[in-house]
Amino acid sequence: MNPWQAERGLITAWPMRWHFPAELEQQYRDWFMQRYEVQLRFGIIAGVVVFFAAGIVDPLFLSPTQASRLLYWRYGVMLPAALALLAGIFSASFLRHQQVFLWLTAFLAQLGLLLLASAVAGQARLVFVLGMAMALFYALVFLRLRLPGIVLLIVLVHLQTYVAAHALWRVPALGMAQFVMLEGLMLLGLFAAYGGAYQARQTFLLERDVLHRQVRLTEMRDRFQHMSEHDALTGLYNRRALLERLDQEWGRAHRYGYPVAMVMIDIDYFKQYNDRYGHLAGDAMLQRVAEVLRTAQRRPGDLAVRWGGDEFLLLWPGTQQEEAAVLARQLLQQIQGLAIEHEAAPARRVSLSFGVAAMLTQEGDDELLVHRADTALYAAKAAGRDRVAVYQSTMATQALTSD
Repeated sequence: MNPWQAERGLITAWPMRWHFPAELEQQYRDWFMQRYEVQLRFGIIAGVVVFFAAGIVDPLFLSPTQASRLLYWRYGVMLPAALALLAGIFSASFLRHQQVFLWLTAFLAQLGLLLLASAVAGQARLVFVLGMAMALFYALVFLRLRLPGIVLLIVLVHLQTYVAAHALWRVPALGMAQFVMLEGLMLLGLFAAYGGAYQARQTFLLERDVLHRQVRLTEMRDRFQHMSEHDALTGLYNRRALLERLDQEWGRAHRYGYPVAMVMIDIDYFKQYNDRYGHLAGDAMLQRVAEVLRTAQRRPGDLAVRWGGDEFLLLWPGTQQEEAAVLARQLLQQIQGLAIEHEAAPARRVSLSFGVAAMLTQEGDDELLVHRADTALYAAKAAGRDRVAVYQSTMATQALTSD
């Protein structure tokens, strides 16, 4: 079972769980706050607007005395609290304490309606008591409270309705209407809250799954890209990567007018090494040489390449030929310092031959640069190996000087 199947099972199992394991639950809550921030702010604002807009109709069905009393409670007492709440939801603390603000909204709505119900008498009180039931439904459906907040709110609403507003129970018809409205809307609200929580958690897991798949696809793409560009044995770039990068660097060098240096490298007496020590030892030796050559990648455009077999190549854009020769000699000294045993070689250690060339793009194309580096390498081997040979552009193709 993969992680997605395991996570999805948390909400598809019956009965539905209202929370995930601790770590996943925290991630869900962070996601929820970001995802529903605007919607929840709007829900709070809408509730406040409806609550205070309803005061316009109070004089239509209440006596002037009762209407003025409601005016005091609604706008004199409750409005300052509502304004403080609205100021809070636009503060930075809203994201950190989102559920607290949502629960306070629901609670203040219930408290306000209870105060209004206590300010009137008789059947007029039923309007506000039933309004408490509707406010409860609004809180369950639109405010997306978590389970502890839902339970606490329901308990408080029932206490307010059946204790503080108990006078209505003296009128059977009003008491039955109150009961049906409150309990009916509460059950509908609970089903709606259940569905909303289920859908939100399922959406969270679906988005996690999509993100997980995207990450895996990106990792696979990067891995395949790396495999297509790198030599499996040494980890250096391969010939394919060089040909692609050389074309890019050549174009860049042409635009900015700087030279491109190339170094061809060959391991001396490599066949004899394999014959004497075996191919596994030969592979290990190639890896040690590659580790040294990898240090030659000083800048983003530099490449250390396994050209094929026991041949390597270094590409140094923006490097003069003299500087490239100095760097090549430093690499040769590092290889010599390894002192890798090679009994079949004259020096009785592994050695390398280097051919260095550099040119401006105006002098020719990149194939000419490869040819010059290869020609310099041939001269280094002809001169006795274990050395650096530098191509001399002022001479004929075969006119070279060696170290």
